[in-house]
Amino acid sequence: MRSWKLPAFVVFALVVMMVATGCRGPRQRALTKEQERIVSESVLTAQPTPQVPIGANFDDKLRLIGVDVDKAEVRPGDSVTVTWYWESLAEATGDWKLFVHFEGRGRREPFDHDPVGELMPINRLKPGQIIKDVQVLRVPADFPEGEVKIWTGVFDIGALRERQQDIRMVITNAGELKVPNEPNNRLLAAVVNVSKNAKADSKAKVTPPAPTKADRKPRRYTVN
Repeated sequence: MRSWKLPAFVVFALVVMMVATGCRGPRQRALTKEQERIVSESVLTAQPTPQVPIGANFDDKLRLIGVDVDKAEVRPGDSVTVTWYWESLAEATGDWKLFVHFEGRGRREPFDHDPVGELMPINRLKPGQIIKDVQVLRVPADFPEGEVKIWTGVFDIGALRERQQDIRMVITNAGELKVPNEPNNRLLAAVVNVSKNAKADSKAKVTPPAPTKADRKPRRYTVN
């Protein structure tokens, strides 16, 4: 069998490519000018004063300062805007993502996302950053009328996809919070009403019940 060798310049080029791709992680997606503007405006330089203060600590990595909700009532087929205020406390390595559950009358609509319209993944946040994350929740036209609770938390999307494990950041100060939270590490951020007679100018309010004793013991939530 005849042996053959690659030309030296080809070998050199391959080595350079291997070093360049092997010593660095995946390249960060380049942002457009408009996306850069959105990201810049979403990083706050001062502590916000949200409509609903929360102060939930997630594994000493993230803190949910609070939320704003633009309306108390929403018609099926319309949308409600929730503004989340997050603070990065420490580097959060891994494949973390925010989950948002829009729940009412036995129905749940998931609105999982990365902050700021997918532009600021949690594992790229810098400690000390305060993020204003504006999220539009579009209510399905067939969503049942009645009270709807908006729950949130932080989960490992990689573990869910690869091993079907539901791993969430622990709410370490669960017993100190003034909003309800559950042992599966999700908390109630807001309550709105879905109604066909909702007024367009209805102002938002949040009236969650006081936490119960069952809500006060945080634990890591894993489902195999």
